[in-house]
Amino acid sequence: AELVELKAAFEIPSRGIIVEARVDKGRGVVATALVQHGTLKKGDFIVAGESVGKIRAMTNEKNMPISSAAPSIPAEILGLDEVPNAGDEFFVITDEKRAKELANIRAEKSREERVARQQAAKLETLLFDMDGNKASKLADAYVKMGAKPVFTCSPYLLEEKPKFGENIGWSESNAVIFANSILGARTLKHPDYLDLFIAMTGRAPKSGVYVDEGRIPETIISAEIPNIKPDDSFWSVIGWVAGKLSPNKIPLITGLEHFEPELDDFKSLCAAFGTTSGAPMLHILGHTPEAHILPSSKSKSYIIDYDTLEQAWYSLNKGEALIDLVAIGSPHASFEEVKKIKNYFSERKCHPDTKMIITVGRQTLNLLKEEGIYEQLLNSKVQIISDICWCSITEPIFPPKTKNIITNSGKYAHYAHGLSGRHARLSNLQDCVEAAIAGFTTRTSPGWL
Repeated sequence: AELVELKAAFEIPSRGIIVEARVDKGRGVVATALVQHGTLKKGDFIVAGESVGKIRAMTNEKNMPISSAAPSIPAEILGLDEVPNAGDEFFVITDEKRAKELANIRAEKSREERVARQQAAKLETLLFDMDGNKASKLADAYVKMGAKPVFTCSPYLLEEKPKFGENIGWSESNAVIFANSILGARTLKHPDYLDLFIAMTGRAPKSGVYVDEGRIPETIISAEIPNIKPDDSFWSVIGWVAGKLSPNKIPLITGLEHFEPELDDFKSLCAAFGTTSGAPMLHILGHTPEAHILPSSKSKSYIIDYDTLEQAWYSLNKGEALIDLVAIGSPHASFEEVKKIKNYFSERKCHPDTKMIITVGRQTLNLLKEEGIYEQLLNSKVQIISDICWCSITEPIFPPKTKNIITNSGKYAHYAHGLSGRHARLSNLQDCVEAAIAGFTTRTSPGWL
C-alpha cells in the first residue's frame, strides 16, 4: 500500500521532542531526541525543557557516530547539563547565553506551574474511567510525547488550522468532516491510536480522501426549499438529513447557493452530518472549495423539501418545554458564538432552576477571559468549561437532576438521550438563551418551517 507523506522543513532551526533521557556513568546526560523540523547538528546549542547545553556528540540507532539528524530521525545526544523529561520540546538556539537564559525562564515557569497545580483543584479530578483511574492519563501521556495540549474537538477553530490541500491526520468525526469539506485539507477518520502512529511517523495510508479520486461525490442531494429564511438551527437539520440520505457516500448538496452561512453554521452542519453518515466529507455547491468536482456517473439523487425538514426537526425535538439544562458547545463553541450569547443575555441571568453550560477549547477560553466576556457570563450564572465537551460530560458535571435539555447542536440533540438518558430539544442560539432565562421554551417549530 502507498503512503502519503507529511513533510517537515529541513532548512530551519531544528526543533523536536525528547523521547527519553538518562544519566550514563562516564558520559553524563544522554538524551534521545526525535527531530521534527530542521536538521539537528553536532555543536548546536539546544534548550530541552529546563536543560541546556552544546551537543558534543551524536549517535544513531545503531550507536554509530553521526554529525547531523534530519526530521523523523532519532539521535542520541550528549552535552545537556540536566536530564530533561520525556516529551520535553527541544529547539536550537544560536547564542549560548540566550540558550541559558531561556532555560532559566522555562525552569522558573515550570516551578510556578507546579505550585499552581498543587494549589488549584483541577477539573480533571472529576473525570474517572470505569476502573476509577483518571481518564486524563492517556492525554497526559500524549502531552509527554510532544502533543500540543489544546484539548478541543474543534481544532479548525485554532489559529494554526490546516490549509487547503494539506495532508493531516485527524480522528474526531466533526473535525475530519470540517477539515475535508470546508478547509479542503485531507484526512481520513483515523481510529484511536492510528492517529498517534501517524503523528509519530509523519505517514498515513495513501487512500480514501487523501487521493483525488477518493473525494468524488457519489450522492446528489437537491435542496428544494426556495423561500426558507434560515436561522442557525437550520444548518444542523440540513446536515443531519444529508447524512441520512448518504450514510456511507460523499454527497454533493445543491440548492443552497443563495444562502450565506457563517463558519459556525458550517460547524453545525458538519457535526450533524457526522452523526448520521460515516462519510468523511461533503460538498456544498457555491460554498465549499471542491464542490466543482463532478459527481460519479453512478451517483444516486435525492431531494430535501419542506416535509423532509419538518420530519427531521421533530425527530431532533423529543424533549419537553420545561428546560433544566441549556447545553452549548457540541462541538466546542467558537469565540463568536459565545460573544453572541453574551449579547443575547444583555446582563440578564439564568432562571434559578435552569443551568446553562458552554464547553469551549482552551484557546477560546483564554480569549473570552481577555475580552471580559467570561466574567460577564459568569455574572449571568452561565458556566463555561474547557477541555471536555458534551459527548464526554457525565455526572456530576452533567447536572444530575436534569430532566429536559435544550441545545443549538444537531449533534447533541441526536446523541443526548443515548449519552445522558434525557431527551433534548433543538433550537437556535438566541432561543436557547431565552430558555435559560425563562426556564422553558415556547418554540414548537422554527420560523423557517
